[in-house]
Amino acid sequence: RVNTAVMAEESWSAGRWDLTAGLLVNYFSGGRGLLSLYPGADAGFKITEHLRWYASFNRTLRHPTFTDLYYNDAVSIGNPDLLPEKAVVLETGLKYYTGSLKAEMNLFSRRGSDMIDWVRAEGDDKWEAVNYTSVTLTGTEIMISYDFRGNASRFLTSASAGYSYLCADKSSEGFQSKYLLDILRNKLDIRIIHHVAGPLSASWNLSWQDRNGGFVKYENGLPVPGEAPFDDVWLLDAMVTGKFRSLTLFAEGTKITNSQYYDLGNVLRPGRWVRAGLTLTLPGRK
Repeated sequence: RVNTAVMAEESWSAGRWDLTAGLLVNYFSGGRGLLSLYPGADAGFKITEHLRWYASFNRTLRHPTFTDLYYNDAVSIGNPDLLPEKAVVLETGLKYYTGSLKAEMNLFSRRGSDMIDWVRAEGDDKWEAVNYTSVTLTGTEIMISYDFRGNASRFLTSASAGYSYLCADKSSEGFQSKYLLDILRNKLDIRIIHHVAGPLSASWNLSWQDRNGGFVKYENGLPVPGEAPFDDVWLLDAMVTGKFRSLTLFAEGTKITNSQYYDLGNVLRPGRWVRAGLTLTLPGRK
């Protein structure tokens, strides 16, 4: 297959406004037509010295992979007639930033057509690659972070938190979706970096994940009838580092709570993982 793209983009700025517009012209030999147009535009307005509003519009595409087109095995059927999936993405939000504080909130919508997914009917044992008719994803993201170093804090270095929510206008009732509809409905991330003692510092990452949809559970090598829902999960990671002149030591633990959970593709995620190491920086030469 032949895939050729040409893109042009232009930016303008006037007073508190800034605008960027572009156009991508794409030729794909596996598509229905010879040429497809994918425009995009971004606009921003500086409300105050520290507050900015922005909005964007983009039309995007994703071509099917070789796996989507041709992969076949005992439980998978590829589809050589798949079309590229297309989407219109709209986003708007606010950004607030000072020397130490950064905050952002946005709303977005992704209206997709000919979406590519692997699905199977209830009771069937084979997954088939298809162009799902259309799926609209809407959501929001909120993020805030603060750098304490400017306040001469002796303990905290920085702290940040982020939350995202995502929902789809379609469900997998009557069939099973392998990827497209198994979205992270809720996700919360909290990160703290602080001083410990002397050259030692530590970072903590706490995450809560609530995934939509379900997966096929296996017992004794055989699939359990029906779709098992994804359980929400709390994950905790930590790292301690110490810098001694040219030598940096670290010890890291991921999934400290040893949480066992399934992710996309019926994959059981590994449990607790601990590792340690060092980095030696040699003097440079002029």
